[in-house]
Formats: sequence, structure tokens, C-alpha cells
Amino acid sequence: MRSPSSLARFSAALTLLLALAGGFLFAAPGLSAAGLPDPPFNETPTPAPSAAALVVPYSASIPLGALRHASASAGDVLVNEAVTDPQTDWSSSGFDGGPGAGAVSETDAFVELYIKAAGLDLAGWTLLLDDSSPHSGDLTSAGAFQTARYVGAGSFHATAAGDYLLLGNPQGSASLNNEILIVLKDDQGAVIDQVQLGAGGAPNGAASGPDDESVSRAPNGQDTNDDAADFVQQAATPGRANVPGTQPPSPTPTPTGTVATPTPTASATPGGPFAGGVLLNEFLPHPGSGEQEFIELINLSAQTVDLGGWMLDDAPGGAGPYTLPGGTLIAPGGLLFFEQSLTGVALNDDGDTARLLRPDGSVADEWSYQPAPPAGTSWARVPDGGGWNGRGLPTPGGPNRAAPGPAAS
Repeated sequence: MRSPSSLARFSAALTLLLALAGGFLFAAPGLSAAGLPDPPFNETPTPAPSAAALVVPYSASIPLGALRHASASAGDVLVNEAVTDPQTDWSSSGFDGGPGAGAVSETDAFVELYIKAAGLDLAGWTLLLDDSSPHSGDLTSAGAFQTARYVGAGSFHATAAGDYLLLGNPQGSASLNNEILIVLKDDQGAVIDQVQLGAGGAPNGAASGPDDESVSRAPNGQDTNDDAADFVQQAATPGRANVPGTQPPSPTPTPTGTVATPTPTASATPGGPFAGGVLLNEFLPHPGSGEQEFIELINLSAQTVDLGGWMLDDAPGGAGPYTLPGGTLIAPGGLLFFEQSLTGVALNDDGDTARLLRPDGSVADEWSYQPAPPAGTSWARVPDGGGWNGRGLPTPGGPNRAAPGPAAS
């Protein structure tokens, strides 16, 4: 006689076998679960779940851009400039693009990267400095170099095309040989760019003075996969475009660790030019087909300015301002433009105010209009840094121009 527990196990096994058999019969062509012929083909089937019901919604509070970044390809970021035999004090000013007047040493060596693709996250990328004493590290200030300064409209975690990453002062007691292989890899270990200084590649990094201390791509960002053809020796241009024939900069006796700041200016009015400071230079409130709103700045001071903490905004009471990230440098006479897709600053067509705010919230420059110019027409200082003209031809990042006729204001 079977025990009660044995009967229970037998009953469970029998139930399982019957269930499996039923599933087989149900799946068999032409038979229902009961083993009877299927109903006629034209009988109305049970509706299948809609596609929408199968999609699991994501939280709208998580931006899609925060979930993914663009994948890098070879050449998306280039080793654009290298100083292995420094002739200028770059480190005392934090590699902000302006030279100091301190002692020159190996701490002033640097490598500049030029970014050609937008939407990259540089976290986890590495730089190998392969010479007689190789060392490597990531692209932060705790990596291969002790200073990492991002320059441009994007950021370290979301690049914009045309930006720079300046890496200065080799980590620890490391130094850079004049003959060196520099290899840039992404966070997956794929080689994005590599440059050989000396040994038949780009010029050897040995310098005779400030006018040839840098080994630079010329023109800026050129990459033909021939280092000997792509690089020349010239004056260093950290954080800005390499221009053959550039004269070496004059040292500025700036206290260690400080950054030059612009001369405060009053709210802009028609007429000019305006002396000193960083100003609004052009903005497009009513873009035409294929265009995007942008705000452009100009630096009329004699110093490179770090705009980190400065803000772009419209009239008070609108959406919040856009704060420029640290390391956003603008060189003397330089232009920087910021598109609405980055800043979120939307200028109204029926009238508004474009504003540049200092980190303390005070107004560095502003310009009001009522209403916006016709579609595809910008407000622009013509010439750059001069009086406002409401007949501007949009030239983000380039010299301002205006349509023929009297300056609308």
C-alpha cells in the first residue's frame, strides 16, 4: 500500500504529464486543446495585444541623452598639438591659454586634443605617452597629466565639434621626451588617434625658443594620416586654433592660479566700438529654414577669459539661464557661439532681451529688440564689437556681416 506522501507525488506527476500532453495537442496543427478539429479559418480570431501594450514606457524625467552617448570612430578626436620642450610658462596660469612670467620647466609641457565629433563622453578615455619612460592615464587631472582643461561650447561628458581638451603638466615626476609616440584610446580601448614625434614622423619636439616650441597640426585639425605632412613647429596656441606663422605670446605677470577677468561694461547701446570686456556680438532670435537660434560672444579684452560660471539668458522672468561650464575659454579677439539646442535659451519672435550675465548674476551686456527681425536675420555688431545692426547675415563663429541698407536698430 502506498503512503499518503507517495500518492501525493504520483498525483502531481500525473497532473504535469496531462498538462504537457494538453499543450502538445493544442499546438498540433488542426487540433484544438480537446483534440477536436480547429474551427473554420474564417472564424473571427481573438485580437492580439496592440504594439503599444507591449512597450514598457520609460520615465520622462530621464533625458534620453543621459542614457547614451555617441560612439567614437578613429579621427573623431585628434592629438592636435604637443609641447615636449617648453619655452614658455603655461602652468602658472593653469594652462588657460595665456602665458605667465614664472620659471619654465617640464611642468609646462602639454598635449592638446581637438574634438571633431559632437556628443562624445570622454570618461574612461586614455592617453599613452610612449617614450623611454612610458606612462599613461585617463583624460582627467588625475590621469596622464595634472591639469585637464576643457575649452569650448560642449563639455567633458558631452562634447561639441570644434572644442579642445588641454592636458598639461605630466603626472608625478614624469616628463615628455622630444621623440615620443602619443596614443589616444577611447573607453573601449580602441585607438582614436596616434602621433609620432620624431623618428620619421612629425617634427621632433626639441625647441630653440618660443617661436617653435609647439609641434602642431597645420592647418588646425588636418589629418591625412601622414604625421610628417600634417605637423609643423610653431609658437604654441594652447586651447585655440593652430595658425601657421603665429607669433609667440608676450608673458603676462599674472598671479599664480588666477584667471584674467573682463572689464565690466555698461549695458550696450547703439554706436561703438566698445572698449574692453566680453560682450554679446550676435544672436539669431528668428531662425530661417534649416537654421537654429544662437548667441555669440566676443572678447574685446587683451586677456584670455575663462567664462566658467557666466550665464546666457533672455529677459528676466523667462526660463532659467544657461551656465557656461568651467574651462570655457575665449581668447583675445575670439568668438564663441552657443546654439539653442545646447543652452535651452529661446528668444521670442515678438520681442525679448538677450543677456550675458556674470557669475554673480550682474549684467555684463544685454540687447533688447521689439519685434524680432525677419526670419533668417540676426542682430549683429557690425563690425565685430561695434554697434548693433538688425540686418545681420547669420555668421556664427565668423566675422559679422549685414545686408545692404541702413542699420536697423
